[in-house]
Amino acid sequence: MINSNMKEFTLQQKVTIYDNYGNPKDEWEDIDTIDVSIAKEKLFKVIGDQTYILHQPMGLTRYDKFEKKYQYKLVSSSEEYLIESFVIGKLTQLILKEVIVYE
Repeated sequence: MINSNMKEFTLQQKVTIYDNYGNPKDEWEDIDTIDVSIAKEKLFKVIGDQTYILHQPMGLTRYDKFEKKYQYKLVSSSEEYLIESFVIGKLTQLILKEVIVYE
């Protein structure tokens, strides 16, 4: 079931580069092309007597070369997700945050 939901994404890593004057600038560098299955999980958050429903995107991938010291994001032609956290195992679990780009 997971294999049928896999979509191809470009994995990007945030890197700091320096301009001609030595000023730092953050940019996203392409690392690899990976397959990821993304599902939007429903989470319930209770604050006082109010219950909120949050839709948290979660991902699964076979890619296992993530390192804690870097920030990553997934980019495709129609979607973009920041990787907030990951757990590496047989399949790597990704906790994602959807990026909405307005043109």
